[in-house]
Amino acid sequence: MQSTVQDLIEASQRLTPIEQLQLLTALTESVYHASLQSAGNAQVQGTPHTINRTPPVIDLDSFVADFWPENETADEFSEFIYQQRQADRLADL
Repeated sequence: MQSTVQDLIEASQRLTPIEQLQLLTALTESVYHASLQSAGNAQVQGTPHTINRTPPVIDLDSFVADFWPENETADEFSEFIYQQRQADRLADL
């Protein structure tokens, strides 16, 4: 690894966890935008097309499930799945 990169890694380790996440976000966005400009959205050789057109995840909060009913527990959901599978098995007999 080049000494400049190693110096940057060591400097980033002195940052707070929040600052490290902000740095990662900024680097991810920078690399993404630079790759769009330099490649003109062209596919990188050996990389599947879906990877090239999928933007990086910048905000993990976007994955938070907002559709789960507040009055339903995970145990109730697991029980429902179990019952459905049991019913499917009996139907296959």
